Amino acid sequence: MNNKKRKFISLITSLLFIISMFSGYPVSALEKDVNDGSVLSPFTDIDQHWAKQDIINWYRQDLVRGYEDGTFKPDKKITRAEFISMVNKAFGFKELAASFKDVSPSDWYEQEIRKSVAEGYISGYEDESNRPNHEISRQEAAVILCR
Repeated sequence: MNNKKRKFISLITSLLFIISMFSGYPVSALEKDVNDGSVLSPFTDIDQHWAKQDIINWYRQDLVRGYEDGTFKPDKKITRAEFISMVNKAFGFKELAASFKDVSPSDWYEQEIRKSVAEGYISGYEDESNRPNHEISRQEAAVILCR
Protein backbone atom coordinates (compact mmCIF):
# COMPACT_ATOMS: atom_id res chain seq x y z
CA MET A 1 0.00 0.00 0.00
CA ASN A 2 1.48 3.36 -0.93
CA ASN A 3 2.33 5.86 1.77
CA LYS A 4 -0.36 8.39 0.75
CA LYS A 5 -3.13 5.79 0.88
CA ARG A 6 -1.89 4.48 4.24
CA LYS A 7 -1.89 8.01 5.72
CA PHE A 8 -5.42 8.62 4.44
CA ILE A 9 -6.67 5.37 5.99
CA SER A 10 -4.89 6.26 9.24
CA LEU A 11 -6.52 9.68 9.30
CA ILE A 12 -10.01 8.27 8.75
CA THR A 13 -9.42 5.61 11.40
CA SER A 14 -8.20 8.20 13.89
CA LEU A 15 -11.29 10.32 13.40
CA LEU A 16 -13.52 7.31 14.00
CA PHE A 17 -11.61 6.30 17.12
CA ILE A 18 -11.63 9.76 18.62
CA ILE A 19 -15.41 10.03 18.34
CA SER A 20 -16.11 7.49 21.08
CA MET A 21 -14.49 6.42 24.33
CA PHE A 22 -13.47 2.80 24.82
CA SER A 23 -12.04 0.33 27.31
CA GLY A 24 -10.31 -3.04 27.37
CA TYR A 25 -12.28 -5.29 29.72
CA PRO A 26 -14.45 -8.14 28.37
CA VAL A 27 -18.22 -8.28 28.81
CA SER A 28 -20.87 -10.80 27.84
CA ALA A 29 -21.76 -11.49 24.20
CA LEU A 30 -24.64 -9.79 22.41
CA GLU A 31 -28.05 -11.35 22.91
CA LYS A 32 -31.25 -11.07 20.88
CA ASP A 33 -34.51 -9.90 22.40
CA VAL A 34 -36.87 -12.87 22.22
CA ASN A 35 -39.88 -10.59 21.69
CA ASP A 36 -38.84 -8.64 18.61
CA GLY A 37 -35.48 -10.12 17.54
CA SER A 38 -33.63 -6.83 17.97
CA VAL A 39 -30.07 -6.84 19.24
CA LEU A 40 -29.84 -6.03 22.91
CA SER A 41 -27.04 -3.78 23.99
CA PRO A 42 -23.99 -5.58 25.38
CA PHE A 43 -23.61 -2.64 27.79
CA THR A 44 -25.99 -1.31 30.43
CA ASP A 45 -25.25 2.38 29.84
CA ILE A 46 -25.50 3.03 26.09
CA ASP A 47 -29.20 2.55 25.31
CA GLN A 48 -29.87 6.29 25.04
CA HIS A 49 -26.43 7.29 23.75
CA TRP A 50 -26.10 8.84 20.26
CA ALA A 51 -23.27 6.42 19.37
CA LYS A 52 -25.06 3.24 20.50
CA GLN A 53 -25.08 1.55 17.08
CA ASP A 54 -21.43 2.38 16.40
CA ILE A 55 -20.44 1.04 19.81
CA ILE A 56 -22.37 -2.19 19.18
CA ASN A 57 -20.82 -2.55 15.70
CA TRP A 58 -17.31 -2.04 17.04
CA TYR A 59 -18.05 -4.49 19.85
CA ARG A 60 -19.14 -7.09 17.26
CA GLN A 61 -15.86 -6.53 15.39
CA ASP A 62 -13.95 -7.03 18.66
CA LEU A 63 -12.45 -3.54 18.44
CA VAL A 64 -13.85 -2.46 21.82
CA ARG A 65 -14.94 -4.04 25.04
CA GLY A 66 -16.47 -2.70 28.21
CA TYR A 67 -15.87 -2.60 31.91
CA GLU A 68 -16.25 -5.64 34.17
CA ASP A 69 -19.48 -4.22 35.60
CA GLY A 70 -21.17 -4.38 32.16
CA THR A 71 -20.85 -0.67 31.40
CA PHE A 72 -19.11 1.03 28.51
CA LYS A 73 -18.90 4.62 29.85
CA PRO A 74 -19.22 6.21 26.39
CA ASP A 75 -18.60 9.75 27.64
CA LYS A 76 -15.50 8.87 29.68
CA LYS A 77 -12.17 10.07 28.32
CA ILE A 78 -10.00 7.37 26.74
CA THR A 79 -6.61 6.35 28.12
CA ARG A 80 -3.44 5.79 26.13
CA ALA A 81 -3.67 2.03 26.81
CA GLU A 82 -7.28 1.84 25.61
CA PHE A 83 -6.46 3.71 22.41
CA ILE A 84 -3.38 1.59 21.74
CA SER A 85 -5.49 -1.54 22.21
CA MET A 86 -8.00 -0.34 19.59
CA VAL A 87 -5.27 0.55 17.11
CA ASN A 88 -3.68 -2.88 17.48
CA LYS A 89 -7.02 -4.63 16.96
CA ALA A 90 -7.98 -2.45 13.98
CA PHE A 91 -4.69 -3.13 12.20
CA GLY A 92 -4.28 -6.72 13.41
CA PHE A 93 -0.88 -6.19 15.04
CA LYS A 94 0.50 -9.30 16.78
CA GLU A 95 4.31 -8.99 17.11
CA LEU A 96 5.63 -8.21 20.62
CA ALA A 97 8.64 -6.18 21.80
CA ALA A 98 10.00 -4.95 25.13
CA SER A 99 7.76 -2.79 27.27
CA PHE A 100 8.16 0.18 29.64
CA LYS A 101 9.03 0.53 33.32
CA ASP A 102 5.46 1.57 34.20
CA VAL A 103 3.81 -1.41 32.47
CA SER A 104 3.55 -4.56 34.57
CA PRO A 105 3.11 -8.08 33.10
CA SER A 106 -0.12 -8.33 35.14
CA ASP A 107 -1.71 -5.23 33.50
CA TRP A 108 -4.51 -6.01 31.03
CA TYR A 109 -2.83 -3.81 28.42
CA GLU A 110 0.75 -5.14 28.78
CA GLN A 111 0.74 -7.10 25.51
CA GLU A 112 -1.01 -4.25 23.69
CA ILE A 113 1.77 -1.86 24.71
CA ARG A 114 4.39 -4.38 23.60
CA LYS A 115 2.66 -4.68 20.20
CA SER A 116 2.72 -0.89 19.76
CA VAL A 117 6.46 -0.83 20.46
CA ALA A 118 7.08 -3.68 17.99
CA GLU A 119 5.15 -1.80 15.29
CA GLY A 120 7.11 1.37 16.03
CA TYR A 121 4.24 3.74 16.66
CA ILE A 122 4.93 4.12 20.39
CA SER A 123 8.33 5.08 21.75
CA GLY A 124 7.44 6.34 25.21
CA TYR A 125 8.54 9.36 27.18
CA GLU A 126 12.03 10.60 28.08
CA ASP A 127 11.86 8.84 31.47
CA GLU A 128 11.29 5.46 29.75
CA SER A 129 7.62 5.38 30.75
CA ASN A 130 4.48 4.94 28.66
CA ARG A 131 1.87 6.44 31.03
CA PRO A 132 -0.80 3.96 29.85
CA ASN A 133 -3.47 5.15 32.27
CA HIS A 134 -3.19 8.83 31.31
CA GLU A 135 -5.83 10.31 29.04
CA ILE A 136 -4.73 10.52 25.42
CA SER A 137 -4.85 13.87 23.67
CA ARG A 138 -6.10 14.30 20.12
CA GLN A 139 -2.58 15.31 19.14
CA GLU A 140 -1.14 12.07 20.56
CA ALA A 141 -3.83 10.02 18.84
CA ALA A 142 -3.14 11.68 15.51
CA VAL A 143 0.62 11.13 15.85
CA ILE A 144 0.09 7.46 16.70
CA LEU A 145 -2.11 6.88 13.66
CA CYS A 146 0.19 8.75 11.31
CA ARG A 147 3.12 6.58 12.41
